[in-house]
Amino acid sequence: WNVQSMYTFGQPRTGNSAFHSSFDSKVEQWRVTHHHDPVPHLPPADFGFHHTATEVWYNEANTQYQVCDGSGEDPNCAD
Repeated sequence: WNVQSMYTFGQPRTGNSAFHSSFDSKVEQWRVTHHHDPVPHLPPADFGFHHTATEVWYNEANTQYQVCDGSGEDPNCAD
């Protein structure tokens, strides 16, 4: 499989910061999240898990979206 880009919807945190760095260097990705969906908040970051980038966050009414900062843990979005 040669995955070059992908979209996920409501993805949980999938690995630690080393995984995040490695994955993001190989695959262009957009994580689509919605308002207060609980899944993107799991497992907790306090347990050492980190999101891959880049999040696209939709508001509650799905009328606006924000492309987040690319860190995977933008506090102005779902995290």
